Amino acid sequence: MTERILLVLSVVAAIGSAVIGGLLFAFSTSVMPALSRQPDSSAAATMQSINSSIQNPLFLSAFMGTALACLGVIVLSPFAGSRGSVAMVAAAAVFVVGTFGVTMLVNVPLNDRLAGLDPIAAQQLWVEYASRWTVWNHVRTASAVACACVMVTRSALV
Repeated sequence: MTERILLVLSVVAAIGSAVIGGLLFAFSTSVMPALSRQPDSSAAATMQSINSSIQNPLFLSAFMGTALACLGVIVLSPFAGSRGSVAMVAAAAVFVVGTFGVTMLVNVPLNDRLAGLDPIAAQQLWVEYASRWTVWNHVRTASAVACACVMVTRSALV
């Protein structure tokens, strides 16, 4: 029974981390570069709007659900015998720390700071915000993609 639950959790973690990794990859490769070509005031206002609209049930379900699935993999793997892989636990931990943790500890506070500013103050903060936000977004992206790759590979072997 534990092995079956672990398989389901690893598949959910694989799909979820791939979806989240793809979203974050799009930000790193297209959204942030496009915003950097806009006037700072426009870029800041657009990012404020993006940050507001991404807080929706579908995104939050995928993001939180993936983190919970990864936590489930970490907790259940020791009880799954040979099917509970060290690689799966490591991949799940990478998502929890590198994607979820970085989001909550770095990107969300940056977003909250930007959201609380009027247009002039947001414009003045933009260059520093965009630089720091993007660097940490690369970390989140790499973590989610790495998790997806390992989970897909390991789930196929289970």
